Amino acid sequence: MGTSDYFFFLTQREVSYSAEFPNGNPSGAWFVTFSPTNCIQTRNGGSLLSNVTIYLRPSQISAEPIQNGLIRIKIADSWSVQNLWWIEKGYNTSFSLGFKLTWPLAAIVGGFGKLSGKTVTDYYYVDIVAKVLPSHKVTFQAPSLQELRPNEITTIPISVTNRGNYNDSIGFHVITSEGTPIETTENNTITLNPGEQGQALVGIAVPPNFLDTGTLHSLTIEAYSIDQPDIAIGNQTLPLITQGFYVSEITGAGLLGVGVFIVIGIILLLLLRKRLRGKYYQEPEKPWKLPEEQDHLAELKRTDKKAYNQERKMMADEYQSAMLWFDDYKKALRRDRHKKKTKAPTTTSITKRLQKAFAFRIRRRPKKEKLVKAQQPKESRPLASHDDTDRDKALQRILKEQKRQVRFLKKS
Repeated sequence: MGTSDYFFFLTQREVSYSAEFPNGNPSGAWFVTFSPTNCIQTRNGGSLLSNVTIYLRPSQISAEPIQNGLIRIKIADSWSVQNLWWIEKGYNTSFSLGFKLTWPLAAIVGGFGKLSGKTVTDYYYVDIVAKVLPSHKVTFQAPSLQELRPNEITTIPISVTNRGNYNDSIGFHVITSEGTPIETTENNTITLNPGEQGQALVGIAVPPNFLDTGTLHSLTIEAYSIDQPDIAIGNQTLPLITQGFYVSEITGAGLLGVGVFIVIGIILLLLLRKRLRGKYYQEPEKPWKLPEEQDHLAELKRTDKKAYNQERKMMADEYQSAMLWFDDYKKALRRDRHKKKTKAPTTTSITKRLQKAFAFRIRRRPKKEKLVKAQQPKESRPLASHDDTDRDKALQRILKEQKRQVRFLKKS
């Protein structure tokens, strides 16, 4: 209303604004402000307009969800009236003389003359429906460092609080860093009121790596609303330590030192054993490893391949026979030492038993040679004499070696 339209009988006009909540204001979340709250207009001018601002401040501890709100704007229009019985002189009006003369009659008949000198207030209401968009947000309580063992399957509770403005069903994703061997299970959703706290259960399976000396892992837990499963509304890092066999630096150095002493001890025992074996007995040498036999076999291989193969096979058979005798000899030697510790010494010495064993083997040599000769084909008779001569030489060398062993045992 402009000043030109200002009623002549008004002293001033005042409009005040306020807000009401017909359906209530849970936890005082709704705030309404006016700028200005009171507007005054006089003949000299003034505006009756005001700006209204609506705020929504959800409580972080309230258990009541904030829904759409009904806000009622209350307008109090107050009129301060002076003389209404007649139109006083001096008013700048465009009324005609007849209208001015009939005004007192109208004030009496209409009854508005009695409002002179009073303030009349009219009330108006404007309803505003404020729609609240859902707010999804959660916060986590900082978890403590978890220590897990190899091949362990466990469930870790994580505290979570709904910081949104709606009752929300919240789900969780567990994200592991690249290369982390820890397996996680899918977790169920939980439903929380605004400000309510609950627990999310994270299932974890640790691989059976018992040689793990202590590895730090980090899992990221992401929360989402089932209404918006692709949008994360909160996240938290869960630190984990997987540890199997723990070895400190001091312990590791000690174990290394012990290992070195054990290796040295084993080497010394092997050397001592080799020395003792040389003292009590000596293994038969391989005939084809002797220098003179190597020259003979090389010449025979160059001139007569078939004769070389037969000679080589014969040496292998003789060496195998000598090793069987050597094994029997070692067993007899052990039994003899054991009997000396547990029983009184017998009249039969080990030397005599060895001589009998040598004699028994020497007596059996001709039988083996006859059997070999009988198996030779007829067409190889020109070579048989040559083979028999070489075989006899080999037998003589073996017998000579056996006699040398006997002399060695007698001396020891």
